[in-house]
Amino acid sequence: MRAFVGMSVLFASGCANKTISPVIHASEMRGFTAEEAHAVVRADVLDVCSVRSGQLVVEVVDAIVREWPQEPGGALEHKKQPLLLTELHGPGTGTGTSEVVPLVAPEGYAKGESLRFFVGRRLLVRPMRTLDGRVLTVRLAKNNRTAEPLWEPYARLVGQAAAGAAPAVGLPSVPSAALEVMFEIVRRLTPDDRVLEWTTTISALSAQLGPRESHKTLRLRLETPRSVGGVASAELGLLVYLEPEPDCSVRESPAPTP
Repeated sequence: MRAFVGMSVLFASGCANKTISPVIHASEMRGFTAEEAHAVVRADVLDVCSVRSGQLVVEVVDAIVREWPQEPGGALEHKKQPLLLTELHGPGTGTGTSEVVPLVAPEGYAKGESLRFFVGRRLLVRPMRTLDGRVLTVRLAKNNRTAEPLWEPYARLVGQAAAGAAPAVGLPSVPSAALEVMFEIVRRLTPDDRVLEWTTTISALSAQLGPRESHKTLRLRLETPRSVGGVASAELGLLVYLEPEPDCSVRESPAPTP
């Protein structure tokens, strides 16, 4: 009983010493007055599928590098660790107008090997309505020697988060520790890492695909002007298509009444 009383007194004294923040009432908040800040609601009732007109998907079909850039100083390694950078830019400038999401292969590849890690990966999954005025850039690059220690922890963290690829650009989320590694890798990239680049406006892709009901799919073969042995030094195959959003699949038109 004494022990219990002693513990109770100790607990009570501990609570008494804590500083409790006072409750701030709405009338005491800083900023605009309550009248100025009061929101006026204007509501429009829309058909859900007139807004949710489909998600733009960019998916890797295949990738191959027949010639890896040499490291600074002429050093050459047997295998390189590749990455794909998916970037969205604009419209405008400032915070949040540019997004960069890398997809990192955990293993190295020799020249001429298919980069199997990327096959079937989705580089972009984003509702088309959010992409107005934006520019898409896809970059195939290699590991910079200065960033080499960062690849394994990044690949491990991403693998733990999801087997696919991440939400800024429509791919599975990665832990904050992996994001820190990701930005460090991107920061360290130099022209010596560049292998293949492709840039297009979203509006150009949308025009080629047409409305979701047209069911078109673009199969793109990206090749570098640089060649080795008479063929492109790097190739990247992509599928681009519109995917219906939930509850907005294309419904079959009813058969005409005879």
